[in-house]
Amino acid sequence: MSDYLGYNGISAFVGSSKTWAGGLQTGLNLQVGARDFDANFPLMTAPRADQFDAVGFTLSHTGLSFRGFSPSLSCTVTYNGSNVALYLFRTLACQIAFNRTF
Repeated sequence: MSDYLGYNGISAFVGSSKTWAGGLQTGLNLQVGARDFDANFPLMTAPRADQFDAVGFTLSHTGLSFRGFSPSLSCTVTYNGSNVALYLFRTLACQIAFNRTF
């Protein structure tokens, strides 16, 4: 592995969820962090350094089901900042899952 791909990182995560009367379930989570890379990035005079933030939510309702499976929607927005332009990005990722309680 190339030395410039190794890093030390730190992150903090906090989340909360609530079940509302009637079966609605919601969740919110936040994450912040940083990565300091070990060696100079190719063609640069300094190691790569990233900072990232993410916020996400989850939404489901136990009253909605199909053959015992309840849908759940979750989305997360992530921003990655970096001193290497290639690694500056913002993403939105969503997924639908089908859950069943046994």
